[in-house]
Amino acid sequence: MAKYGFTLFSELNGPKEMVAQAVAAEQAGGIDFLGMSDHFHPWLSRHTDSPFAWTALGAVATATERLELVTLVTCPFLRYHPTIIAQAAATVQILSDNRFTLGLGAGENLSEHIVGRGWPAVDVRHEMFEESVEIIRELWEGGWVTYRGEHLTAQDAKLHTLPEQAPRIALAASGPQSIELAVEFGDDIVCDSPDPDVVGGFKAQKSDGRAYAQIPVAYDEDVDTALDHAHHFAFGATGWKVMSELPNIPGFDATAALVDDDAIQELVVTGNDPAPLVEKIQQAVETGYDHVAVVQVGPERTERFQDWFTQKVRPALP
Repeated sequence: MAKYGFTLFSELNGPKEMVAQAVAAEQAGGIDFLGMSDHFHPWLSRHTDSPFAWTALGAVATATERLELVTLVTCPFLRYHPTIIAQAAATVQILSDNRFTLGLGAGENLSEHIVGRGWPAVDVRHEMFEESVEIIRELWEGGWVTYRGEHLTAQDAKLHTLPEQAPRIALAASGPQSIELAVEFGDDIVCDSPDPDVVGGFKAQKSDGRAYAQIPVAYDEDVDTALDHAHHFAFGATGWKVMSELPNIPGFDATAALVDDDAIQELVVTGNDPAPLVEKIQQAVETGYDHVAVVQVGPERTERFQDWFTQKVRPALP
């Protein structure tokens, strides 16, 4: 049976607001899991926030009791080191009583360049990604780890606070190479948006793996307001190849300015009619996604959205 989630959209919400949203989602009863992005910068200048994901995750873990948690997604190298992500994920797994899945991706220039180490070519990033997952898994085994890869090193590292059950690892995928990476190194797969070819390729080789996808929504009772707020997600219209390479917010502002209302409505479900969202979620489930998250980018980001989703959308879902 499919599970339905709510992504805590950190680009428009501070840490206290995200915790409040998490509690509201659990109380509303229509949500099974919570996702959270992990960025240093927001995407656009019209965005308002970008808190530290791991602090917020710890707070959400202790403020909720039932909902599964997942990062959508964390880049474990450059801005971080995989030893730190292994430690952070182990801690959140304990705080959440084993409700946490570590979603990992190869990152975006926008947030990773800040440490001054440059932005590697995509093939190098994939190699660093593989090495990161290997380091994380070794550390979760509980012993001393010395790892010398082509790009990354861990020296005499050991985690002294480990959960009884290691988190699952979900790897971001968008094409054949990343599918193979997810099959070999991950438990589950994460897609920025539903893609039948990607989920089909993954499930064909790993039928017991979970598949995560995300659908953006701008819910508001006023259609014009909803459409305006849908443009908070215009950064996603360029596609992943552009999103991963642009280095700064002004660059994303420039591309977002080219996205008209028709284009944004192709990307974001807008307004208060539940039918289009139900249809998109059903399509994702039918193609193999068993964990589908909605990310609310409109002004009604807490109780009203949760009530609308629980009362109008969830009853119509498989």
